[in-house]
Amino acid sequence: MVLTFWAPWCGVCKAEASTLSALQGTVGGSAHVLSVAVAYEDEEDVCRFAREHSVDYPVLLGSEELRRAYGVEQFPTTFFVSSEGRLERAAVGYTTRLGLLWRMWL
Repeated sequence: MVLTFWAPWCGVCKAEASTLSALQGTVGGSAHVLSVAVAYEDEEDVCRFAREHSVDYPVLLGSEELRRAYGVEQFPTTFFVSSEGRLERAAVGYTTRLGLLWRMWL
């Protein structure tokens, strides 16, 4: 699974939204992209971001407590989770589709 934390005001997150969609389109259901919006003003900011960037993967609303629990300091932060639920690796900042694929299959 690919778990990414992002913020609606983050320019890099905007660029990576289409990359995450492309990843899911490339590997289908095996990508299991899940995103968590944090550091947002209100829920409408998150909905607007999802609409404007054609987000086609699940978006959860996160809290500052959740962000801190995962140790997220910068956006986007993407975790790669094993089938057993272990956090295997992380990437901070923009990651290309090839970079995401490589990290998924390490």
